Amino acid sequence: MNDYTITLPFPPKVILGIGLIIVLWLLLIQIAILYQNRRFSRLFRSSKVSNLDQLIASHADSLHRIRKDIESIHKNIKDIHATMRKTLSKRKIVRYTPFGHGDSMQSFSLAILDEDGEGVVLTSLQTQDGSSRIYGKPIKDGISEYRLSPEEERAIKEALR
Repeated sequence: MNDYTITLPFPPKVILGIGLIIVLWLLLIQIAILYQNRRFSRLFRSSKVSNLDQLIASHADSLHRIRKDIESIHKNIKDIHATMRKTLSKRKIVRYTPFGHGDSMQSFSLAILDEDGEGVVLTSLQTQDGSSRIYGKPIKDGISEYRLSPEEERAIKEALR
């Protein structure tokens, strides 16, 4: 008989424990790889590319196009805003009785202005005999080169609020 004996540096239970730890470690790595593969397959499912580099390049191109579209939209909004400043969006009507008697209040001053205070003030005066006269005065920066009545000034001031 041969006397060959093997001596282990650790007891067999320790070696078995280390082996189980290694097997569990490999199992956890396998689960992580499967999870990662599932995430990548979801990522590639909606695209027509086959690798991650192509997918990133595709998304970069999409982002570049989206940035261009957003810049274009911002420019359009600025243009619209500039146009809107010039629309006659500020208005106020002041009704009154110009000759101090009767309370029909058929006369009026109407201010129609843009954001910069440019536009027109229209005044209609109802006379005692029932006829009407209409006057128009240009307005620039909220003032007119023509003399304004108190009602016209009031209409302009209230329209610019």
